[in-house]
Amino acid sequence: MGKYKFVETESVAYLEPKQSQALDLFLCHSGIENCNPSYSFGPETRDHFIIHYILDGKGEFTVNNKTYKLGKKDGFLIKPGEETYYKADDKDPWIYMWIGFNGIKAETYLKYANLDENNHIFKYEKDSSLKKYILEILSLNIMNNSNRLKIYGLLYLFIGNLIENNKYMDKENSNTQVDEYINISIDFINNNYSNNIKVTDIANYVGLNRSYFSNLFTKKIGISPQEYLLSLKMEKACNLLTNLQLSIGDVARQVGYEDQLTFSKIFKKSKGVSPKLYRELLL
Repeated sequence: MGKYKFVETESVAYLEPKQSQALDLFLCHSGIENCNPSYSFGPETRDHFIIHYILDGKGEFTVNNKTYKLGKKDGFLIKPGEETYYKADDKDPWIYMWIGFNGIKAETYLKYANLDENNHIFKYEKDSSLKKYILEILSLNIMNNSNRLKIYGLLYLFIGNLIENNKYMDKENSNTQVDEYINISIDFINNNYSNNIKVTDIANYVGLNRSYFSNLFTKKIGISPQEYLLSLKMEKACNLLTNLQLSIGDVARQVGYEDQLTFSKIFKKSKGVSPKLYRELLL
């Protein structure tokens, strides 16, 4: 049924099938190791892809003259032909699992997971699937046709989860970017409400289409940017009306209305009373 190599000790489990029939993607080897303090490997090049996933502890990974400090739930990719070096921490050495593979589609699938020559590092925090798949692969150490197919399936599931994780991270990053747009726009409104700004001015400031910006803002804040701007102006106006040294016209101008009559109409619609009556009610 084909030769294979399986080794298991107290600190290492290692499986290496000797036949590679699948062309798109096939397993070269897989394992788990509880590393000793300062254990290192390399500098070395490989002729296939290897992904290490850290279960616990810390260490460092060096590729292309860059060194990454990594820990629990981090992972790193080794690509064919790239010289790499990795080393366990002196005091808190890592425990990691790895999966080595190759195939004509391997590089393409990894790009779907945003893993390539420009990005060797990832974080996987969603669940324990990566650990589960490698443990299942290691349990299939009696090589027969059934287990060989199961191993290929688990390899595809492993890569598939990395691809799904990348989409999840993209969404998280996208949400962070939306938060940044909203925070910048709110700061702009707070600093410029007195300058008779419009929603178009706000959208232009953050570099977004007016309609798209309005939709983002409304979904995030719960009211439209126009409603937020109006609410802020009326809040500021109420505060200013407590200062009896200011005329109604002064208050109007300080919240962005050159025309006192327009301001009074908008204020009454918002607060139910005119600015003059609002001030009198405060006395």
